[in-house]
Amino acid sequence: MTIKDQIHTELETVRVLHDGVIRAGDVVDWAKGNPDSTLHKQFQWNDSVAAEKYRLSQARSLIRLVVTVPHREAVKSRAYVSLPQDRSTAGGGYRAIREVMSDPERRAELLQQALNDLAAFRRKYADISELSVLFGQADKLLEENDKAETA
Repeated sequence: MTIKDQIHTELETVRVLHDGVIRAGDVVDWAKGNPDSTLHKQFQWNDSVAAEKYRLSQARSLIRLVVTVPHREAVKSRAYVSLPQDRSTAGGGYRAIREVMSDPERRAELLQQALNDLAAFRRKYADISELSVLFGQADKLLEENDKAETA
């Protein structure tokens, strides 16, 4: 059984124990009480290390929170974005969206990330029939991108 399968099995145990609902707090509590479990091994139990990681997570949330409204447009957009190339380097980081959009290579990287996110959204919500029109358009866009990449 893979680690992913073990995690799934243990999450199912937590879900069943809590009337069919998985809550993050219940998962942590169960993992804490089952030190030999796969879930237990997925958590940082050293509180000083965990606190620092949590502060970094809070900082990332604050960065993602900032939006800008360009002059003459009423559409809000994020002020900063994280590109895959930045996440693959030590420390990661965020770039100003206006700079990414004005750099052809970085813009292409952001577009590819957006298309990957769109494909993931498509898979996640495939069973919702009310989204079929949207998915039809998404499929066309993803197909066009695939053709452009192979050309």
